[in-house]
Amino acid sequence: MAEKSLLRRAATGRYDLHEAVRQYAAGRLAEKPELASVTLAQHARYYADLIAKQNGNLKSSGQALALEVIHQEIENTRCAWGWLIENRCAIEISRCADSIFHYFNIRSRFAEGIELFQQAVQALEGDESGLLAF
Repeated sequence: MAEKSLLRRAATGRYDLHEAVRQYAAGRLAEKPELASVTLAQHARYYADLIAKQNGNLKSSGQALALEVIHQEIENTRCAWGWLIENRCAIEISRCADSIFHYFNIRSRFAEGIELFQQAVQALEGDESGLLAF
């Protein structure tokens, strides 16, 4: 029987969309700016929360699992981080910054981490909320 689902399950157990389906869905979403805005905000907050929840494990015996969770979601994390920066969401950035720092530090991916944090600093310079202290 032919597979009829638009979702595929990878060997890792994760679900994904075929790239053509993903592009089509993104195009349709772009036709509805208000819905796109809400969707991107929910995506960013979901991944900021997921990454923030890894912080304790990154500093304990759960480190290997936390590193794997972040590794699996690094592209979603980058996308979420970019949205948070673009929308100057200092609270969410602050919540997940420590986990992101530890991930890049532990994995010795210093240049990538520096780049992400420089983006945040540039976007939030002059922010008067006092939340820029990472």
